Amino acid sequence: MVKARPFKIAKKTHESITVQVDKTSEFYSKLHQHEEIQISYIKKGKGKLIIADSAHSFKEGALFCIGSNHPHVFKSSENSSGIHMISLFFTRKSFEDCYASIPELAPLKQFFSKTELNFKVITNTRPLYELIEAMVRSDKLSRLIQFFQIIQLILNAKSIRLSEFKALKKITDIEGKRMQVVFDYVIQNFQNQIGLNDVADLIYMTPNAFCRFFKQRTNKTFFQFLIQFRIEHACQLLENTTDNTIENIAMASGFNSVSNFNRQFKTLKSKSPSRYAKN
Repeated sequence: MVKARPFKIAKKTHESITVQVDKTSEFYSKLHQHEEIQISYIKKGKGKLIIADSAHSFKEGALFCIGSNHPHVFKSSENSSGIHMISLFFTRKSFEDCYASIPELAPLKQFFSKTELNFKVITNTRPLYELIEAMVRSDKLSRLIQFFQIIQLILNAKSIRLSEFKALKKITDIEGKRMQVVFDYVIQNFQNQIGLNDVADLIYMTPNAFCRFFKQRTNKTFFQFLIQFRIEHACQLLENTTDNTIENIAMASGFNSVSNFNRQFKTLKSKSPSRYAKN
């Protein structure tokens, strides 16, 4: 790892695809970015993924595709019983000559364009799990064949966009450290009342300067991001509890008004909390 924080993927010589298995108590929970595109399968664990301009909850079975140099951080839930994630790392430039000279590999170009917005795969997941797990044990040639099969399955699958805009520039070391401080504060304090002055003070900015800084890098206001993070936490509670009330979940997610919680939830999820829980 070197100076979002630039993050160096340990790549073996003469390999275009790196397979990494993380089995640990919790993730490396620092905002980071790397040149490599990342496909990650969460085999065990739950928590939240902050990526580029948005926050998302994850649990066992989630499969994410994260584009090149998109700042992101996986944060484990406090009650998570451990993490098992398998990730594939690869760069676009490793395959550009392939799809430029081999017509059959033209779909790779479509895949790389799709990664610019980051996405979560929601169908074709079972064969994808099997192929990703097989890559851990495969030789180089088998791994390459399996990689092409994975790309084909992903292109034919349904997916959910994780980011709302493409205009993400690579953030500097200083900017990354500031964003990390803000994200850490949100992760630790989202259940409490958070004031703009409190957050701006953390990175030695005036409230107006902080608002400009945050929106330029996420395309959202700070409070839009905070509300999304709170709603994602509420979704996890709704998915994992059967005897909790909507009011308790609203309060546990940082909302001091049930009516405001219901309104914000419906805006982001297009359904009420109670209907989300039933589904």
